[in-house]
Amino acid sequence: MALIASSMVFSFSHIFLFGVLILFILYTLRSSVSFQIAVPNYSTSRANHYPSEETLRSRSLTEEQCRTAFPGLLKEVDDAVARGKFVQDTYDPENSLGPVRGRIKDGKLYIIFAQRENDMSKDAVRYRFAVLSQLYRAILTSPTPLPPTTFSLTVSDTPRTGSWSFARPAITPSSPAQNHWPMPHFSHWTWPNPLVGPFDAVLDRIAGIEREARWREKIDKAVWRGTVWFSPIGNKDLRKNLVKVAKGKEWADIEAGRAEVKNATTGVVVEKGNEIRIEEFCRYKYIIYTDGVTYSGRLAFHQACASVLITPPPTYLQPTTHLLRPLYSPTLPSPPTSHPEWPSYPPSEANIIFVKPDWSDLEDTIIWLRANPEVAEGIARRGREEVLLGGMGGQAAEACYWRGLVRGWAGVAGGWEGEDEVEGVRWEEWSVRGVGNGGGRRGG
Repeated sequence: MALIASSMVFSFSHIFLFGVLILFILYTLRSSVSFQIAVPNYSTSRANHYPSEETLRSRSLTEEQCRTAFPGLLKEVDDAVARGKFVQDTYDPENSLGPVRGRIKDGKLYIIFAQRENDMSKDAVRYRFAVLSQLYRAILTSPTPLPPTTFSLTVSDTPRTGSWSFARPAITPSSPAQNHWPMPHFSHWTWPNPLVGPFDAVLDRIAGIEREARWREKIDKAVWRGTVWFSPIGNKDLRKNLVKVAKGKEWADIEAGRAEVKNATTGVVVEKGNEIRIEEFCRYKYIIYTDGVTYSGRLAFHQACASVLITPPPTYLQPTTHLLRPLYSPTLPSPPTSHPEWPSYPPSEANIIFVKPDWSDLEDTIIWLRANPEVAEGIARRGREEVLLGGMGGQAAEACYWRGLVRGWAGVAGGWEGEDEVEGVRWEEWSVRGVGNGGGRRGG
């Protein structure tokens, strides 16, 4: 009897312990499954979408690495290549005007022709030097040799067909004669303006501001500064109308830019200006972007802010403008006519807001954004993420784009007659040749 009682106690105790063990295992599995479902899905999708910090800092990515890290970066190049082969304009050595003519060969950059500096504006000279410096840097840091080719480029605001330019018309050209090849903006080297500077330095300053000022702490106004007469040919009153619509409105800090004036002798400020450093725009919740005569180089800087970017549909595209995902003004009674370059996105996916070119819906748009702060904050956040985490505006993407541009161009651009007869002057020599001789630099 005692033996039976002992066996029963042993059985019940073991059953109890076994049950506890089963419950512990089930709880552990449940926690593990829950963790796997809730956490890795978010972090994995994020890791798959955004390049690593090491990648974002590298200027020596291969073509495959570039396309993997920055999907869509080379869309403009790929579209241009798809138009097919063409022959470059004939080079006339007797013509003292025209675009820069250069050659890339054996990992070196040569200048065949460049307009004399004395015949150019100071800004144009600086922009040209900055662009060629970027190209030279991209060639030097390439992990594999770039194909040999000749090229032409212009730093004029108005793009030149059959040449590298800062922008192209927003409507994709159907005619082979409209053969535009957008190149990176000169600011990736530097913008020689005390309010701006090198692009990467501005990104660092913007990052500091974004750490200080969260969305709710930002100035609840729309901001803009600029030259009112510097408007697109097709909408000459674009900027003037913006200032007019915003005048006296409590939601606006929108004014024509005025530089500070100092006494030339004493240095004392005699007239206060209203200019804003480029990173300071990020302290506002809403930033207004306007095209210039064609494009405006400010766009990429404004995209780096976690602020809602508001603009009429751009009339010219830069290398990464196609990454914009617009929400057309939510105050419009009906959707706008479909635009071939700008399909509309829902508020949950948009990273910019498009308003009418006459700004007639701007005030209602600001009021709507104020009434829907969650939507506004989401648009602002997505706009910055594309530049910051996606790296589309960083140094790795810039180098990737330059080399992609060279490869794409070399594959379809035929040389002009007699181009093999002139090699040009090595960049290292050409870049310092103008020092001390009035700024005259031409290829030999």
